[in-house]
Amino acid sequence: MEELLSARGSVKGCWCMFFRQTHVGKEHRGTGVARELVRGAVSFARDNGARTVEAYPVDDTMGPVGADEAFHGLVSPLTAEGFSEVARRSPKRPVMRRQLT
Repeated sequence: MEELLSARGSVKGCWCMFFRQTHVGKEHRGTGVARELVRGAVSFARDNGARTVEAYPVDDTMGPVGADEAFHGLVSPLTAEGFSEVARRSPKRPVMRRQLT
């Protein structure tokens, strides 16, 4: 286990994606902006040594998600970019992960 932990106690090579206060204007929703943000974040993480990326979105496949919740990110663009659900801590909040190596 020691070889997996950094000096700060975090898992080496695992990056977390947070969509903090990301807002897409109504006129641009559904045009692929979220997928491009995910692609950019994954690319940045890979280029900087990440082996795994995790995200903690809201599950939009269960029905509409209000703008007040959507800033956490949504399941559908993450799934489209190769993320898989690895845990579910509440009904609408999965933990999603993508291996980069």
